Amino acid sequence: MSLPVKLATTAPLRALIVDDDEDDYYLMSDLLSQVDMPSIKIQWELSYDAALARLLHEQFDILLIDYRLGEQTGLELLRAAHELGITAPAILLTGAATPAIDREAEASGAASFILKQELTVSLLDRSIRYAMTQAHATEEVRSTGAFGYTVLDSLAAHIAVVDSDGQIVAVNQAWRDFGARNGLAPTNDGLPPNYLSVCERAANDGDQDALAVIGGLQGVLAGRLKDFSYEYPCHSPQEDRWFSVCITQLAETQPIQATIAHENISERVRAEHAVRDAEQRYRTLVEQMPALTYLCAVDKTGPPSYVGPQVASIYGYTPDEWLADATLWEDSIHPADRNRVLDEHLSTNETGEPFRVEYRIVRRDGQTRWVADNAVLVRDDSDQPSYWQGIVTDITERKQDEERRELLSNVSSVLAQSLDLPTTLQRVAQLAVPGTADWCSVCLFDDEGTLRRLAVVHGNPEKAVVAAEFQKLPIDANAAFGLPLAIRTRQPVLHTELPCEAQPTPSASEYVATQHALGMESVLNVPIVIRDRVLGGIAFVYGDSGRRYTERDIGLAEEIAQRAAVAIDNAQLYRSARKAESEFRTLVEHVPTVVYRQSLGGSSVETYLSPQIEQLLGYTIEEWQSST
Repeated sequence: MSLPVKLATTAPLRALIVDDDEDDYYLMSDLLSQVDMPSIKIQWELSYDAALARLLHEQFDILLIDYRLGEQTGLELLRAAHELGITAPAILLTGAATPAIDREAEASGAASFILKQELTVSLLDRSIRYAMTQAHATEEVRSTGAFGYTVLDSLAAHIAVVDSDGQIVAVNQAWRDFGARNGLAPTNDGLPPNYLSVCERAANDGDQDALAVIGGLQGVLAGRLKDFSYEYPCHSPQEDRWFSVCITQLAETQPIQATIAHENISERVRAEHAVRDAEQRYRTLVEQMPALTYLCAVDKTGPPSYVGPQVASIYGYTPDEWLADATLWEDSIHPADRNRVLDEHLSTNETGEPFRVEYRIVRRDGQTRWVADNAVLVRDDSDQPSYWQGIVTDITERKQDEERRELLSNVSSVLAQSLDLPTTLQRVAQLAVPGTADWCSVCLFDDEGTLRRLAVVHGNPEKAVVAAEFQKLPIDANAAFGLPLAIRTRQPVLHTELPCEAQPTPSASEYVATQHALGMESVLNVPIVIRDRVLGGIAFVYGDSGRRYTERDIGLAEEIAQRAAVAIDNAQLYRSARKAESEFRTLVEHVPTVVYRQSLGGSSVETYLSPQIEQLLGYTIEEWQSST
């Protein structure tokens, strides 16, 4: 037969878990191991029959019984145990609560009734202490027949017994000592006149805690509740204090009587406040950071357990939306990076190594951003994996700067490869697409001073024909905005949002139709200037990609235009030199004399020799140069 023991004992607490689900058993064992008691010896039985047999041969201090035990229930086990004289306090655990189960639990003698999904270490600790304290007090009262004053006095809790009217009929020494320390006026017997009356006076003064206790006590004394518990502050001038009150029906008393146990829980509440304050400081810190902090399970399956508010600025989702959908993280990874990131994700889950990856994401609004995702595996005191803690930082600007530097390096390298003007112009436009523009056009002044569109490159090959048609359209050099304005003012002109119908051209309808076909939503126009001479301009255009130019993009566009100006100027100088040389050759090769050019420094080899030498001297150019 199992009898309850005092909480003050130093012997291990003997607990029996009756649950046919092994996972629930391990969960309960883990919670029990964290309960604030000296030590706990845990036993486990899977079935009704095995548990009943064990209860007949072993004593336990607390029973934790699952409601579902195959064909039978935990309530049936509890009733059978009571019929056999087994009075160890029991806590009933269930996955779903109904009023009927609640009433059955009360009728079967369960000390407490807890939903599994609400179970925490703190709740389990309080429930066990409450169950054992009340079982001990009830057993002692029942066994002594005289309310067991000696036993009650040995308890640390402040305990009183009240009759059906709320009159205190017995208190223990702890109750008397508390009253003496706090100036509570006793009666001749050391008792307050009536517990309900004291609470009612406090409630009349506006004490909401007293009002709650009144409702609980009246419910127990009226038989509507088997027990009632409540936590409340009770501060003194010297210190802040908190207490819990547990009110329980006394068994087999008519009219109904009740025990009232007040326990000082100040130390626990202070610890909870300290933890809460630390958590709040940590939360305030991480939520003010520009980076997103998150916590997730060891295997990283399912949604994270915490995600900072920065998820809205980085991914475009609220924290509640992100926590509710386990697929959002994987779905947000850019398709081009997804396999690489998920492979690293699986690898670090297996090895426990830090997860450090830079990758692109697609925000809720369709924008592409770069992030750095760094997570470490946090371990508990026994070095077992506990959870992943990570930080996601938006590194889009850094990546864009890296891409800009690489692009400018490529621009200088590629443009230096040719002095042919058409090739140079085409390469300028090609270098901008698709990294800096969806499509790009380069315009130059011809020898007559007419602004012409000489190169158009589109990132979509299917629009090459349209781009070629657009290249032929005339340009209104006096237009009040766009590239003509940038060329006239020698300043960049930015159109972050550009409606198609706002383009002034000589053939507006054809221009608008072609522009619509190419896609023109955001445009950055920059002039091409060298040595205080305007050569033309470059139009960088975003269309179907949904990207938009900002002030930040102007510097890069001007750098490209500056490098393009040098390349174009060199190409034009080379073209002029070739033209001048051609004209020189045409002139000298038609005069009736030999013309030659010889370098300085004493060399006798001519760098140029006109073909008339053969007619006048009888030697070919090659013969003459080789003979000298």
